[in-house]
This record gives sequence, C-alpha cells and structure tokens, in this order.
Amino acid sequence: MHGAVDVPVPAADETVRVTDAAGMKRAVAKAFGACDVCVMAAAVSDFTPARPLDSKIKRGASGLSLDLRPTEDILRSLSKRKGRRIVVGFALETENGEANARRKARAKGCDYMVLNEPGPDTGFAAPTNRIVVFKGTKKLFATPVVSKEEAARRIVDALAGDRRLGNRGR
Repeated sequence: MHGAVDVPVPAADETVRVTDAAGMKRAVAKAFGACDVCVMAAAVSDFTPARPLDSKIKRGASGLSLDLRPTEDILRSLSKRKGRRIVVGFALETENGEANARRKARAKGCDYMVLNEPGPDTGFAAPTNRIVVFKGTKKLFATPVVSKEEAARRIVDALAGDRRLGNRGR
C-alpha cells in the first residue's frame, strides 16, 4: 500500500494506491491477515481536517482557523491484533531520536522500530539514510550513512534472523 510518492513504486506482487488515511487503514487491514511480517515504513498524517471541503477556500480579510481531528493510529491498531505476526514501525525523529524511538516502540506495540534521523545526507529527498534498528526497545545496530537499498537490506537481515519466522524468513 502506498499514498502519494515522488519516486517510482517498486515492483511487487500487488500494489494498492490510496489517497487518504481511511483508505490506507482499509487496505492495510485487508492485507494484514495474510502477512507474517508487516513493515509500516511511513505513517499517514497525524491529523485530518474536521470538515473537509470540496472547493477552494477564498482569501478573506480575517484569518483562518482550521479544526483538525486526530487520525486513527494504524500501526497501533495492527499491533493490538498481531498475534504471531511481526510488526515493524519507523520513527522519524529530529531530536532525542533513540529515546523517542524506544518510547514509540513501547507505545505502539512494535516488535521492531527503525529510527530515521534526517540530516544533510539523509531523509526524504536524499538517496542515502542513517538508521538505528531496535528489537522492542533494545538497540540492535546503527548504520553509517548508506544507500536506502543497503538500509533496507540490513533491516530485512535483522528480521530474517527472528526465530518466530522459523524457516520462512530465510
């Protein structure tokens, strides 16, 4: 499943494009039952407009107040019903990265948490990343700046070693 992306969508058995948080929730819930490992590499927005409009808001003389409501936490909702599935979350943190990633792993019930800390050579627009991988709240490893493909390989290698997968992960 993916929302709006500015890179080519990787080849996969199936891709589902969604346009909003509710669509992502439905698509993920539908696919979740058939997976052994669920990797939630990005999150939908934390908030959505309380009263979405179908037309442009015209400029006025006075300011604009925008009422927002929290979106449902898809990752947390999956972790509550994961059973033997392994759930992997990502944390994009600009400060107190490791502490916040550990807190997020606990709060969301993730088996693994991958910390991204954006910087000059890392982040959304860069071809490279630096990650820290946690199993629960225990730090497994950190990478130097590596290609995003190499970061993905290292995450998959960590997951492949999880005994809950048995021979399925190898």
